[in-house]
Amino acid sequence: MDEFQKVIEAMNEETYLRLRAAVEIGKWPNGNALSSQQRETSMQAVLAYEALHTVARDQTTGFVDTQNSDCHDDEGNHVGGADEATTLKWQK
Repeated sequence: MDEFQKVIEAMNEETYLRLRAAVEIGKWPNGNALSSQQRETSMQAVLAYEALHTVARDQTTGFVDTQNSDCHDDEGNHVGGADEATTLKWQK
């Protein structure tokens, strides 16, 4: 087992939530900005934690609620607009 996996298995929920918040806002709790490497590594840790531990599906990183969306019917199928998937373009 590699070191990263050991850290994820030992990580508590408080640490997970702090990492997740840091990735979301781009800053550590002390206000210092995350470097691109820190953001990348923290995001990997957040995703690995969510995959390993019991995190409610609607609370996981990247969750899109298709049940309560005007863009989807009751079965979660896309309705209206473009027929093909559209690539999201993130703004910095």
